[in-house]
Amino acid sequence: MKKYAVMAFIAFLTISCTLSAQDNNRRRGQEGNRGQQREMRETRQTRETRERVTAQARTTAPERATPQARAATMARQLELTTEQTAQVQALFERQETQLRQNRQQHQQAQRENREEMRTLRQQAVTEHDAELERIIGSEKMEELRRIRAERARSAR
Repeated sequence: MKKYAVMAFIAFLTISCTLSAQDNNRRRGQEGNRGQQREMRETRQTRETRERVTAQARTTAPERATPQARAATMARQLELTTEQTAQVQALFERQETQLRQNRQQHQQAQRENREEMRTLRQQAVTEHDAELERIIGSEKMEELRRIRAERARSAR
């Protein structure tokens, strides 16, 4: 009889521990889910804020200080002589000129590269279409061109 009582007690403890563990997991899961929802909401808000700041930065480019203003500020901060101030201003003006030249060259190179890539892409498309037409025939190629044109219209 003692054996049965001990086995029943152990079974009761095992079942009660299992049930309480499942209940705790369920509660933790709900809290974890709320935590995840909060994190997702904060992440979304952070992303939206970052996008808004980036958009503002794009629309309002910071104004660069002129070489004269930069030299005057440096002269005040470092107590430069007039000769040193003039030399610093000349240096800043040379830097500004060089920066503008480099920027213009870079922009021109980008435009040329873009045109070159566009031309290369058009040549590749023409070659591929010619080879495709040899494979599928002119009738199906015309139908393919019609489908492409329709797709391009719907994409716009």
